[in-house]
Amino acid sequence: MLKNISLLFSVALFLSACGNSDSEVSYIHADSTFSCAQLNESNALGNSGLTNRILTSAFNQLDKAYADDKAIQRFYRDLVRRNLDYAHQFSKGTIQACDGNSDKGVNQAATDALNTFYAEAMQDPRWATCRAFVDGTVDLDAIMVEISAPTTLTIGGDPSAYVVSVVHGAEGYGPDYLQPKIAERCEGLMDRQLWGVIGEVAAPVVVKLNEEARVAAAAERQKRLEAERAQRISLYSENLYSAGRATCPNFRKLWNLSRDRYDDDQAVYEAAFASTVRDIPRPVVEHQRAAFEEALQADYDRTIEQLTVSCSDDKSIEEAVLELWYVAEAKSPYYMELHSLLQEKSKADWCPPISACDEALEHQAAQRAFDDGVACENNLSNASGLCFSVPAEGYDYHLALLRLERLRARLEAAKQELKEEPNSREMAFYSEPCKQSVIERGLRGDAYTAEVNRICPAAALKLYREPAEAELVSAEQAVEKQIAEVELARQKGVAAPDA
Repeated sequence: MLKNISLLFSVALFLSACGNSDSEVSYIHADSTFSCAQLNESNALGNSGLTNRILTSAFNQLDKAYADDKAIQRFYRDLVRRNLDYAHQFSKGTIQACDGNSDKGVNQAATDALNTFYAEAMQDPRWATCRAFVDGTVDLDAIMVEISAPTTLTIGGDPSAYVVSVVHGAEGYGPDYLQPKIAERCEGLMDRQLWGVIGEVAAPVVVKLNEEARVAAAAERQKRLEAERAQRISLYSENLYSAGRATCPNFRKLWNLSRDRYDDDQAVYEAAFASTVRDIPRPVVEHQRAAFEEALQADYDRTIEQLTVSCSDDKSIEEAVLELWYVAEAKSPYYMELHSLLQEKSKADWCPPISACDEALEHQAAQRAFDDGVACENNLSNASGLCFSVPAEGYDYHLALLRLERLRARLEAAKQELKEEPNSREMAFYSEPCKQSVIERGLRGDAYTAEVNRICPAAALKLYREPAEAELVSAEQAVEKQIAEVELARQKGVAAPDA
């Protein structure tokens, strides 16, 4: 940063009177358009527009005067008037030169500020030209101090500081590289800003270092990718079951690799995955095994995708297969036959639940056969203790058993009727045939009454019981026949598990 411009102000006054040298300029002959009093007032009031117009007017006068081939005048033309950072410092210096010198013209204050700025700039690495580096006034150590602890902020940032610090600390470069390179670069550019020249020296090196770092990083990345590829190949290029690595995580990984069209080894993984799928142990239950095979053939990709979703870390591939909904819900032909029979009989059942019609018995028999059959298929005990290999045989057994139950109920009803005594009205009704036969025999009066009392009660009771006795005989015969049919149907079944 420029250091206390006012300290050099008195020196500049002296130098300005000494003529126009290589490092100082003298006052110009033209009268100043504005006075320092006017500049001080506008600056104090914060009227930046007027302040800038006053400064511009003075600088325009200096532009015409300082056109000689002198170092300070080139500094003024090439840097102060063209570089925003230098222009900003110069403007501040001019305002400072006017402060406390109200009677002075602004162009005189600007001249004083230029001499002061140039004298101090040639001591400061941030503002010096190459001339200061070549003659040793500013060295590399001073440059690095400014980089590490900047004394000012420049408009548009400071790329030179970054590239120089990188080169200064880079292996194979450092101060021994920068010192001669900067000096060499400055030899033909004595009036160039030193800060820009050091950036120009360092920038190509940083580009080179970045490229070398990029190449090294790319090589390292390629090396890592090759190592990762070799590891993938070693882990997933063969059947997981053959390799003893058939787990759900590995199955999912191999599936993803087999689908990666951008992987050069996709074909290898596809073959390994296809071989692994072929070797997945199929479900033991036949209809579940058939359901899985059918799904693979119908839509292989979708089936595998569903399997990988089901195949979580806490289960095996085989368990995941069994959890596929179409495998878990698969039904055997035996089950389907049982279910079809139940549907058929239930649709034909028109009787109320309390009815004893044949359709109701058939429905109930089909339900019992279904319940027992499902239990048997799942290796569970059932109500009858029997398992039938053919659903229809189980249905026949339960239907015969239900018919036997109905016949036994009929038999019990017939027996109960034989125990019942007729009432007086019923006795009178069933006595009529007997009474008629006594009349037909010609008996009348007391003889008639005595004969009726003697024979008709027994005859009436016999006639009353005849239907029940006939039903009892018929029911007993039917029961005996049905028992034989039940036994024949039972012999077709085998004992159920744990029955």
